[in-house]
Amino acid sequence: MNKKLTNTKGFPLVMMVIAFLFSALGVVQEFAMNLVYKYAFKGDNLVDYVLLNNKDFFDVYGTAVTMFVFTFLVMFTLIGGVGKKTTGTKEGALLVISGIALAVIPVINSLKFILDGGLKGTESDGELFRAVNQLVCYGLPVVIALFIILSGLGILIKAGISKTTVEVFKNTTATAPVAPVAPVVAEVKEELPAPAVEETAPVVEEIEPVIEETAEPVIEETAEALNVCKACGKEIAEGAKFCRYCGEKIL
Repeated sequence: MNKKLTNTKGFPLVMMVIAFLFSALGVVQEFAMNLVYKYAFKGDNLVDYVLLNNKDFFDVYGTAVTMFVFTFLVMFTLIGGVGKKTTGTKEGALLVISGIALAVIPVINSLKFILDGGLKGTESDGELFRAVNQLVCYGLPVVIALFIILSGLGILIKAGISKTTVEVFKNTTATAPVAPVAPVVAEVKEELPAPAVEETAPVVEEIEPVIEETAEPVIEETAEALNVCKACGKEIAEGAKFCRYCGEKIL
């Protein structure tokens, strides 16, 4: 069983980095907006507590912290998988499901706040600022969950494309015609000139008579030049008609 994997470079990683940045903003948002509220609206019905009071604050802040930790771990994992095939359809589906699960409560809180008229009936700019900030606190986790879902979908799409590419490559390889090797080798052997080696044999045979023909005259000419008797091989005087050793007539 082949598990189709893909790398995390590109769209999935970018979406998760954005989700992490928004989750970091969600962690500090409540405290930062509270400071802005206190210094910007000093004389406008100032209240001395965090903008989401009591239970609502801990619910929203707990969600923000959970998303911050989750997106950090996922982002760190995706960065480690850049250029490597470490993720597949299971990981992508897990991110999509996790994003949907994390978005359920924030969506409910945002819809409830809007339907209850949280932005209406504000008597001052300070109250309007607190109402808008409260809506952002409810809605920001929804945005973070959306980027988590998009990251998971990006992994699913990349894994699907990789699977399709591998299958197409296999089909192309399977249907590609294989050239017949044996007939080609036989044809090459038939075309090679076989009598090339046989033609060299007569050349050697022709050389031997040449050596024999040249050897005898040399010996005869040497014997005549040295006045040697052809019968006994002993040297005789120049101009002698008979050998003084064996009596052979000298021609």
